[in-house]
Amino acid sequence: MSQGLGLLVFGAIFLHKLPEGLAISSLTLAAGGSRGAALGAASLLGAATIAGVALTGAVQPLARWGLALAGGVTLYVGASNLIPEFQGKPGWRHNLAFFAGCALYLLARTVARA
Repeated sequence: MSQGLGLLVFGAIFLHKLPEGLAISSLTLAAGGSRGAALGAASLLGAATIAGVALTGAVQPLARWGLALAGGVTLYVGASNLIPEFQGKPGWRHNLAFFAGCALYLLARTVARA
């Protein structure tokens, strides 16, 4: 990998981590936590990031498949939290929107392969 590409990826990750830290801190504060608890939550997030880097370096298949694994986990968590939320809502519009989104994804995937 070239040095320029490495710097670009570093910058992208840095720009992603800043709002992530703000999000975890604001959630902690909104839940009634103290500033110390918010700082602790953000520190744990940073430690988890460093642990992920170390794990990727130690477990060779993660260097190749780690991004796909992370994306799959993100989709699973999102779907497992959304579907129960739909089940608790009256009416059919939420379910219809969910399945329409799935159909739109499948259509886009089919068109992209053509």
